[in-house]
Amino acid sequence: MRTSFYQPIKNNTFIKKKYFQIANFFKAWLFRKSSSMIYQPKTKVMRKLNQTLFLLAFLFSGTLFAQTITTGFTFDGQARTYILHIPPGFTANDTLPLVLNLHGLTQSGQAQRAMSGFDTISDRERFIVVHPDGINASWNTTSNPSYYSGINDVGFLSALIDTINRDYHINLNRVYSTGMSNGGFMSYRLACELSHRIAAIASVTGCMTDSIRYYCNPTRPMPVMHFHGTSDPIVNYNGNAANNLSVDASLQYWIDFNGCPGNFSTTPFPDIVPSDNTTISKLHWAPCNNQTEVIHYKVQDGGHTWAGAQENFIIGGNRNYDVNASEIIWEFFNRHSLQGTINSVNELDADKKISIYPNPANNLLNIEWKDLNVKSIELTDITGRKILTEKKSDSFASIINISNLESGAYILTLNHDKGRIAKRFVKE
Repeated sequence: MRTSFYQPIKNNTFIKKKYFQIANFFKAWLFRKSSSMIYQPKTKVMRKLNQTLFLLAFLFSGTLFAQTITTGFTFDGQARTYILHIPPGFTANDTLPLVLNLHGLTQSGQAQRAMSGFDTISDRERFIVVHPDGINASWNTTSNPSYYSGINDVGFLSALIDTINRDYHINLNRVYSTGMSNGGFMSYRLACELSHRIAAIASVTGCMTDSIRYYCNPTRPMPVMHFHGTSDPIVNYNGNAANNLSVDASLQYWIDFNGCPGNFSTTPFPDIVPSDNTTISKLHWAPCNNQTEVIHYKVQDGGHTWAGAQENFIIGGNRNYDVNASEIIWEFFNRHSLQGTINSVNELDADKKISIYPNPANNLLNIEWKDLNVKSIELTDITGRKILTEKKSDSFASIINISNLESGAYILTLNHDKGRIAKRFVKE
């Protein structure tokens, strides 16, 4: 697997080669020098390195392009690692959604990445996907009474969102979580505890536990999707004595909480691959409060598997090949944000309503917007340090004097009545 920091995309093979040599040299040196350094992005050394590499990318091309990055940071005294995939053509002006892709028990971020194939969808649909690693190849979805003890994976994944936002100014209204088995359980826990950050979840072969349901305290209705085989030998469809709820009970919690109608529609899919010994149907509860929905893909005679994934990743039982779970999950995510259902008048178009110029800039930075009620403007450096906050009202433009700023990359965030939008610019 190819790993890199930031990669310029200018059509200059010599510059690209030298840039990668420099980036990989520093990365390898930091790993050898001190394992704690590479996992502390806020240290002076890492901050300076990130700024230097980012500026090199802008100097060479004016755009930021990275493929797959293996990195991490220290959280609660433990080294946490993850694989980050950025779609081709990513630029400093992009504000992309983020998908958390969580692995199953005994698995890894790399295994989940290979099985789900989300990187390919990310390249086509333009979103960022991260494949994190749990401590001891697991996520903390423990049972009562030790629910809040042990590894703080909720805190880690929240910090991971912050870290990626700091480096890539993601669309914070469009952060999603999906996962296989234990990763599906963890996605349900995030829906309960990070509902103010997670826009929607999709679980594959992972249910809620008694403890997750008992402590669940979401602050908003949550769009939920769930894939599960009726013959799953590992996470039983009907629940078990290990405090795992049944699929029906897991979904019922969200049907009730979201205020969905009691009746649901059923859509069977054609059995286009009879040799997989399964069939699949879609059960759909909608409309629910705040434009949410609950969807269940029920795989008749299916096992502990990810529909449509590669053959060598079958864990137990039959896999369905009539659909591709990853494609369906992204289509589902792509309909939802923290502000509700995505349509032609919300934040998908809001990013296009803002322009900043010139970029790069030297003395004055012009900011213009239309059809947005902007409340305030924030300016931070790429480490997240706040430099300026300016309140706005009844206006459609602003000019900021940046002559006193040091040369480098900065993030400009406009907070409006329906969310927030971030733009990157370079101070020459």
